[in-house]
Amino acid sequence: MITFWCFTREFEAFTRGFGSLLVSLGVLLVNSAILLVNFGLLLVNFGALLVNGRYS
Repeated sequence: MITFWCFTREFEAFTRGFGSLLVSLGVLLVNSAILLVNFGLLLVNFGALLVNGRYS
């Protein structure tokens, strides 16, 4: 019984650590996606500025 209890404790700690790792990975993915979207918007704005400057 004691070994099983130790195993469940270890498993709980492992799943908690793995869950936090997954959460941080997801946050990192979301942040990089937001960064890519912002960079795309920046490029679009820069292109619009160039087009406006050329045709004005």
